[in-house]
Amino acid sequence: MAEPKPWDRLPGEKPEWYQRFLIYLRLGPDRSVDAVWQHLGGRGPAPTSWHQAAQSYNWEERAKAYDEAGQPDAREDPLLPSINELAIRALRIIDREITRLESLPELKDSDVARLSRLVRALRYLGAISTIAHGEEEIVVKFD
Repeated sequence: MAEPKPWDRLPGEKPEWYQRFLIYLRLGPDRSVDAVWQHLGGRGPAPTSWHQAAQSYNWEERAKAYDEAGQPDAREDPLLPSINELAIRALRIIDREITRLESLPELKDSDVARLSRLVRALRYLGAISTIAHGEEEIVVKFD
């Protein structure tokens, strides 16, 4: 078995924090916790809990090791399988929520919560897709 890399998921690292860390990695040298928060649809600075988790999971040190390893060729990028998995997961959520909403005769409070989850999943998918392709800006608009 191959030796784990510093940017691999840490033992005990929750999946949602590892997913956010992968986005952090892809942001490059100007990365920040606030930028990850904003790329995923947050407004303003990231909550304190995000900064605490980033510190707890050593995001800065792990990203430095990733950067020092050099930018991999896109075909050899060790993050692509994880990013693709995240995109597939987001698409499944979107599909499930759309199917549920389409079957409803009228919207209730719980349906509004579903719509909110759907919007978050769409934003998340947009962020993942943009970062996976190495683009700098993420533009997700909902009218």
